[in-house]
Amino acid sequence: MSYCLNPDCQQPEQPGAGQFCQHCGTRLLLAGRYQPLALIGAGGFGRTLRACDTQKPSQPACVIKQFHPQGQTGASKAAQLFQQEAVRLEELGRHPQIPTLYAHCEQDARHYIVQELIEGADLDAELQSCGPFSEVAIRALLADLLPVLHFIHQGQVIHRDIKPENIIRRRDNRLLALVDFGAAKYATQSAIGQTGTAIGSAGYAAPEQNFGKANFSSDLYSLGVTCLHLLTGVEPLTLYRVEDASWAWRDRLPAPVSPALGEILDKLLERAVRRRYQSAVEVLAALEPGTVALPTASATAPARQLAIALTPVRSLASHTGAIGAIAFSADGEWLATGSADCTLNLWQRGAVWQFTTLTGHQAAIKSLAFSPNGKLLASGGLDRRLQVWLPGRSRPLASLTGHAAGIMAIAFSPDGRLLVSGSADGTVKLWQPNQAGLADTLTQESKYAGIWAIAFSPDGQQLVTGSAGGWLHIWQLATQTLEQCYRAHSGSFAGITTLAFSPDGQCLATGSQDRCIKLWRANGEQQGKLIQPQPVRAIAFSPDGDSLASGGDDGVLRLWAVATQQLVSEVIAHAGAIGAIAFSPDGQHLASGGVDKLVRLWSV
Repeated sequence: MSYCLNPDCQQPEQPGAGQFCQHCGTRLLLAGRYQPLALIGAGGFGRTLRACDTQKPSQPACVIKQFHPQGQTGASKAAQLFQQEAVRLEELGRHPQIPTLYAHCEQDARHYIVQELIEGADLDAELQSCGPFSEVAIRALLADLLPVLHFIHQGQVIHRDIKPENIIRRRDNRLLALVDFGAAKYATQSAIGQTGTAIGSAGYAAPEQNFGKANFSSDLYSLGVTCLHLLTGVEPLTLYRVEDASWAWRDRLPAPVSPALGEILDKLLERAVRRRYQSAVEVLAALEPGTVALPTASATAPARQLAIALTPVRSLASHTGAIGAIAFSADGEWLATGSADCTLNLWQRGAVWQFTTLTGHQAAIKSLAFSPNGKLLASGGLDRRLQVWLPGRSRPLASLTGHAAGIMAIAFSPDGRLLVSGSADGTVKLWQPNQAGLADTLTQESKYAGIWAIAFSPDGQQLVTGSAGGWLHIWQLATQTLEQCYRAHSGSFAGITTLAFSPDGQCLATGSQDRCIKLWRANGEQQGKLIQPQPVRAIAFSPDGDSLASGGDDGVLRLWAVATQQLVSEVIAHAGAIGAIAFSPDGQHLASGGVDKLVRLWSV
């Protein structure tokens, strides 16, 4: 079945998959590849059709947007906005919660955009079928969508049409996607403050937007109105009281909300821009006080450290489970990601990061490591398997077994001759990767609990393990003897989840469930303590050793100055806990992975 692209065709539904419409003779394939299948909707300035890409083996679904104005009133401006939408999608569509642009073309004197089809229901449809949202649902909506707004605003784009119909809950991962960038505009310094076109949906548009002076906070206002509509089930125009220019929403709630959420919504809906939230990050900070903070810098940090900032570069979305492991190859050419979906993705650097999915594990992947020369990649998982891969090949070079419980951490020795694996069974196994054989086993006393973290000293002489009980074991590799054992973290929740050596080997950092990162000298003397609001899940030293990155249960990525032990930058990175982080070898990028199934790349 095909659907004719000619908006004037009287019999648009076509049997089969011919090249031309049997009724009017119009070409059915757009750009020689996109086959329209059915009409999704139509408005005053165009139509939207469901389609498929016939040039790909799986013929994936997509959306064709056709510019077709009804009458001449506003047609010129609409044409300009249609062109702008293609530009916006090309710039922003690499974000997993924004539709990807596939094509922008002209055919038979009509303009088209082809974009990703977001499978799922919009929030207006969800409201109609399930009824008003609860406070928990609204908080989840804000936590999911505010990082998307932060992303587009950092790209100097104002959406200008946020409403329930333009927010779709993806069917596959339940993440919210922001669609319809037809009204979006650039917020350049010259444009902000100037009067432009009044655009937006009635009831949702901010007051200044109606005068053609939209700014970033205008999107936050529209998001606030969206929340009111979803909480009450009442249309915005009904909730708004013209006589005193206020929102009468509390008396229309099916169930009361907390004062904290009420204050957030009231501030989102302030008519005066100056009294409203100025950024998405500000709203997130108010939503989760104490766990989400504004990007900041310590006033006591050195000037060079104050220059550190984390800027999002791109999001890589391919996994269907939480990200538990990340590793860069030594040359920075490859990025490996491991997930609870039992797959390992190998991304190759480029303008567009292409990836290969490797399968072989039967449970969540918890750790990844490249050999120092980058020729081998190892992965360890809860299936008790240690897999060794050659980058570029789809099957493992070796599959090593021997642990009695899941493998939680792995590492290559600096000379690449040994591969070690630490397990929840409390043992460390030393493997010879080139021979794919077991070299030895190091066993700690059972009272210290399973091993969750592992690292080699840069000189390769020591192997350090961190346990679920908060204990550090330092082994001399030459003699395979235990040199030191001490409890680095104590308390009911003190498991060492992550550890790392500084590049010069002078500092060992440990991260724990007790919300602390501790810095240790080689002799076991504690030299510092960094506090996070939530349990620490991942840490990594920058290649120059000046900075330490950390990620935890609050989804915030933090950078610390090692010399001063001061927080110098933080950014909301994920909607949920961060499971893994890694610096690129040149120190210019940082990769993070979270329970939201996303891998994000940051410019440092």
